[in-house]
Amino acid sequence: MASKLTISSELENIKLIDSFLKRLEANYCILPKKFIDIKLSILEAVNNAIIHGNKFDSDKTVSITEAMDHEILEIRINDQGSGFNFNEVKDPTLKENILSPGGRGIHLMRNLTDSFKFTNDGKCVILRFKI
Repeated sequence: MASKLTISSELENIKLIDSFLKRLEANYCILPKKFIDIKLSILEAVNNAIIHGNKFDSDKTVSITEAMDHEILEIRINDQGSGFNFNEVKDPTLKENILSPGGRGIHLMRNLTDSFKFTNDGKCVILRFKI
């Protein structure tokens, strides 16, 4: 029952994710608290893919796929950018980085998912949630 959504890299396309999210919630009977975590994580990942990965290039796309393996919902967000080194992202909760705008989305994903990782040189983020 896996599904996929592909959007061009324009911020107004974020609204297209709503139907994808509603299908997830209905298909897997996700509890409201968990659904909020899933929704925020996906929105952060897609925003990062559009802004930082594809640099707002509307000729490039962001794809979102979902799959369920036992009780783990896996969401993959792929962009067509040049990638990045995840290890170079500074922790936004440290005093010296508190005013820096970078790293907040990754921090949110780290805290809202049951696990997450970057693959393909940072062009893909995999979000996992226990359902």
